[in-house]
Amino acid sequence: MAFIGGHGRSGSTLLGRLLGSVDGVFSAGEVCYVWEQGVLRDWICSCGEPFSRCDFWQAVGQEAFGGWTTDVAERGLALRKLVDRNRYVPKLLAPGAFPGYARAEREYAQMYSAVHRGIARASGARVVVDTSKTPSTGYLLRRIPQVDLRVVHLVRDVHGVAYSWAKKVPRADRDGALMTRLSHRRTALEWTAFNALVEGLGLLGEPRLLLRYEDLVAAPETRLRDVLGFVGEGLLPAEPGLGFLEADTVTLARGHEVTGNPMRLQGGAIQLRLDQEWRRAMPRSQRRAITTAAAPGLVRYGYLGRSGVDR
Repeated sequence: MAFIGGHGRSGSTLLGRLLGSVDGVFSAGEVCYVWEQGVLRDWICSCGEPFSRCDFWQAVGQEAFGGWTTDVAERGLALRKLVDRNRYVPKLLAPGAFPGYARAEREYAQMYSAVHRGIARASGARVVVDTSKTPSTGYLLRRIPQVDLRVVHLVRDVHGVAYSWAKKVPRADRDGALMTRLSHRRTALEWTAFNALVEGLGLLGEPRLLLRYEDLVAAPETRLRDVLGFVGEGLLPAEPGLGFLEADTVTLARGHEVTGNPMRLQGGAIQLRLDQEWRRAMPRSQRRAITTAAAPGLVRYGYLGRSGVDR
């Protein structure tokens, strides 16, 4: 399976939808939120139906648990809060040293694995894409023996990420409620920490492919082929069909991403363009503060000097 890891607002919904448009690949969205946002809150699947009326996700629940129930979802959510948090990554590395945590981790891993098996069976896909992004979810997945984990490390210039998190954006899938907002400082610190943790998965031996969002938008076909070759090695054809992609335009059918950016609800022809609004709208002093806070990552991922924020 493919896990897209990194920080929010880095383009994971777009990447997931591009991958999910390829035969043999299924993009499930941010699976870690299935308990709360899917079962308990009954939010809209990307197909346009509420979770409880989406035939696909009901089939997943039937495969995984004999059907979704409030008890299953509440237990899954409670265990996620106990297990799947970035601050618990040290415990995920050595759960045996924390007996109480280890019990919760084993139970949650079984439940999360059951959801992924249900997705694979209901979709018939050879590669399932989980766009949860949160690094701790990647560390959890690596502890599930049945999972052949491939980590796609997606990064975006922290200035664009910070600008996106600060904007007031209404959600079409939440009756116009605003998306969560974060301060520039918090985003810069989280961006640095999250990406370092995703790098850690590679250091632990998990296959990891680094992909810059800017490169994906600039050369979508080339970068998409790179990712497919990485996540689909031995599972997908060497030359996957990309008829849905032409130059800078992609034609997307609706899928079944359980949660994610509201872009998951868009269908039809979509023009791929790099959102550089932050260059015009973000004050220079703010850009410099973000650069200072996230400098190690900007250097590591090749952004310092490219973005112009250091001049």
